[in-house]
Amino acid sequence: MTGMSSGWAYSGYNSDNGFDYTWEWDFAPQYTVGEVSFHGVDGGGLHHTGVIGYRYRPNPNGADQSINTGDPNNWKTWLPYVYADKCTGITFGIAVGAQQEAYVLGNLFFW
Repeated sequence: MTGMSSGWAYSGYNSDNGFDYTWEWDFAPQYTVGEVSFHGVDGGGLHHTGVIGYRYRPNPNGADQSINTGDPNNWKTWLPYVYADKCTGITFGIAVGAQQEAYVLGNLFFW
C-alpha cells in the first residue's frame, strides 16, 4: 500500500422525507480500493450506504471511463466496496429515511 485517504460525511437531519446524498473523490490514476460504512445512525427506518460508481483511465493519454456499480436511484444495488486499477474517482452514496440522520466514513486505499 502506498497511501490512504479517509473522510466522513453527515447526511443532515431529514424531518419529512427520505433522500439520497452522494459525494465523489477524484485522484490521480492508480490501483485503488474504496469502501464506505456507517459511523452512526439516528432515527428509525431504513438506511443504506455504498459505492455508486467509479472512473478509471485505461489509456494514460485517454479519457476516463465510468462504471456504474449500482443504480443511483436504487440504493439496494450499491456495493459496500470497489477495487479498480487505474482508478481516477469513486462516488459514494448515502440514503436515509424521514426523521433520520447519519454519519458515514469513506476510505480509499492506494497501491
